[in-house]
Amino acid sequence: MFVRWKRRETSAHAHEIYSRARRTYVSYGGRYAAKPKDMRGATLYVVLVQSTRMNGKPRQKVIKHLGSVPENKLDKLWLRVSFWDKVRPQLDALRLMPDERAKIEQQLAARIQPVPEAEAEAHRQESEKFWKATIEIGRAIGVLKPRRSAQRV
Repeated sequence: MFVRWKRRETSAHAHEIYSRARRTYVSYGGRYAAKPKDMRGATLYVVLVQSTRMNGKPRQKVIKHLGSVPENKLDKLWLRVSFWDKVRPQLDALRLMPDERAKIEQQLAARIQPVPEAEAEAHRQESEKFWKATIEIGRAIGVLKPRRSAQRV
């Protein structure tokens, strides 16, 4: 088994739909502007494949889709933490031999650097604090409804 990276360009139509959904579009005479250049680009996705031979010809069978990342944001800490947090449980579920798993993780790390556990945990805690504060602010200004209590009257 080995890792295969694929690149998928995001279409202009997909950008327009995303922009409308997220309300990040700018209207010019009834036409929508494209997303800013830093939001456009390709997505890298990684699959775990196994080579087999059928009728004497080599074929690659996809075993598992491991994840995807925007190509222009590979240096972002939050993206790397999120990617590895999703990939590791998927590799656990495959029950690979330790040497085979190490080889696969090494191939993944060549493209997306793993984050040291202490740094990743600090990022997760900081992110959790941020989202809790954001939710509280949303509730305070009335954008979010307050939680219903566990006890019903």
